[in-house]
Amino acid sequence: MSFRVSGSRALALAGLAGVGLAVFAATPPAPRLEQQTAVSGPRPPSSTAPARATPLPERMTAAAIPLDPALAGADPLTVEPRVPRAAGTPCVVELVRNTGFTRSTFAEPFFYMPPPACPGPWAKVLLVVELTGERPPRATSANIEITLNNDLVPGGVSPGTVFVGAPQENARTPLWRLERDITHLASALTAPQTGYLLASDDNPLYDDDYLPIGARTARLLFYPASVQTPAQRTPDAVYALAPLHATDATPRAAATLTLPRNVERAYLDVTAQALGGAQRFWFACVPQAAASAHPTLLSKFALGDAHARMRTPTQGCTGGSFREVEIRIDGQRAGLAPLFPWLPSTLHPQFGSALDDPAPGVQALNFMPFRVDLTPFAALLSDGAPHTVEAVVVAGEPAGTAYVTGQLLLYLDRGRVQVTGAVTRNTLAAQPAAPNVRNELRRVEETVDGRIITTARRDYVIEGYVDTSRGRIHSRVWQSSRFANTQTFRVSGHDPATLWWDDPYKHDYLQTVRLSSTLDRGSRRTLRGVLLAEDREFVSYPLILDYRHAGMLVPGEFGDTFISHVFEAEAHQARGVRAAHVRPGMPPYRTALADVFDARHAWQRTDTAPGARSTRASRRSYGFTDTFGSCYAAMLATADGQLTERTRGTTCPGSRNALRWYAHADGSPDGLDWARQR
Repeated sequence: MSFRVSGSRALALAGLAGVGLAVFAATPPAPRLEQQTAVSGPRPPSSTAPARATPLPERMTAAAIPLDPALAGADPLTVEPRVPRAAGTPCVVELVRNTGFTRSTFAEPFFYMPPPACPGPWAKVLLVVELTGERPPRATSANIEITLNNDLVPGGVSPGTVFVGAPQENARTPLWRLERDITHLASALTAPQTGYLLASDDNPLYDDDYLPIGARTARLLFYPASVQTPAQRTPDAVYALAPLHATDATPRAAATLTLPRNVERAYLDVTAQALGGAQRFWFACVPQAAASAHPTLLSKFALGDAHARMRTPTQGCTGGSFREVEIRIDGQRAGLAPLFPWLPSTLHPQFGSALDDPAPGVQALNFMPFRVDLTPFAALLSDGAPHTVEAVVVAGEPAGTAYVTGQLLLYLDRGRVQVTGAVTRNTLAAQPAAPNVRNELRRVEETVDGRIITTARRDYVIEGYVDTSRGRIHSRVWQSSRFANTQTFRVSGHDPATLWWDDPYKHDYLQTVRLSSTLDRGSRRTLRGVLLAEDREFVSYPLILDYRHAGMLVPGEFGDTFISHVFEAEAHQARGVRAAHVRPGMPPYRTALADVFDARHAWQRTDTAPGARSTRASRRSYGFTDTFGSCYAAMLATADGQLTERTRGTTCPGSRNALRWYAHADGSPDGLDWARQR
């Protein structure tokens, strides 16, 4: 088996697999939108060209503002765009300043007061986080979180977790700036509340400190409404889902709520990550039956970043390589969200920042939520009874540890105290997660090789209606989710359980991952047969990962000693999103985003000083366009830990990045609250 997989070969393999492992290799059927042509296919940043700008209604004629270096992804080792600003001078509320993360489980409380000089309504609300320092070498990829809880007002709405990200990866950039558009949470920011800056990781074996990581500041920026950038029509109520573990140890977030009785639209923003040692690499996990038959799959040389003070824990994991998030209302399946195959920084405790030194990968530092449309359930949520809303990580077998949180966003009928209606169709309710797993592993003497192929698909339609002050509004949500993952193994060596506890042993652990996770979804609302809104979105999360770690492990009374001989890793990861939105009174709005990361690292022990030969390289590119005139493009390349190339805006008009003030160029959920609403 050849280990090396070049970028071109990776894309070729993706096409041959027929599962769309290239960012946009799998093209969905053209959306059928009323009064709209099909969505134009997004292009990778190397060829990103701005879509032709569409004539805009008067309220959206604020120009696409050229971004100066301070607002155009100015950090030298990142490519993501800064959130575009609204007009005017914002009011600033500082949440924390000069706070260090002293442990892997850490919470710094703060108190939030709304800005008295900017009472709202707001054109935009931004969260800006500035981090200093660097992650300790080989540290696990834990999260930094910021939460707000309106526990001062019984029954009050709460934004909950407003930011999930990770510490910066290295010391080459003295200040890392992460931004989040949280305008959609505006209704939950009008009252005083408590909050926490958190560092968390579900890994009880982790023993290192986070120092010298620190948060120089975390601030909220409130932009008052103006003629140029008017106030947005944000959700009327926001409720947080709290992370918890049920008695069956299934990772989930949930809330039992008695909601307003006039809900017209409902959405859930979900943030979900697998955490805890090898579980972070859920896309590389094997079924329990395979691990039982071949114990060397759970090797200390496998993928994983679990740490311990004395003995290195096994790194391979069980639970299978399929994960998905089910949204449930009172136990009934109400929607699905994919689990992004987040690539941790440390692939193995012996090799920290294996691929992302010095430039982080896709969503490595700023993890975006995923929005699920629950509008067909609006009448059910409005009936005055308490309802339990859950986001649950599901798999073919127990899914291990994960972090899950979310916000329930409600738009209310301002002309009626009580709305009625019903869910009329739900084809997802009777579709449990049922991945198909084909195990082709075999053992010859001390070598296990072969493939594990995992596939899953779910297609559903959910429909409902609400009788509102304007009449009966029908809603329809449909989605096709596809998952395919082929893992190839070649693992040689003794099962340590058959040896004496202090016997040294050799392992040669090779694993490849070919993962495709895509979804094609849409939603539509009509009033007396007239279209109120239609949204289509196609999302692709490919991951190609090749990994090999060979060497000898020498157990000892005071800890294990690794004598690695070879370490090789290569990855192709991407996040692709293209969307189309139709609203009455405005031209169709289409967006395309492509965020691509390619990296490789090869290390080999030699007999000459300093004892090893190592090469590494990476490339990251980012592109965003919309049909209202926004264009953003950025690229960087590194070699052996140094930045070698960096471009900004080269494929945009005038070679300059420019974004409309309302554009969600970071790929965060866009409810078009800035557009005319009906």
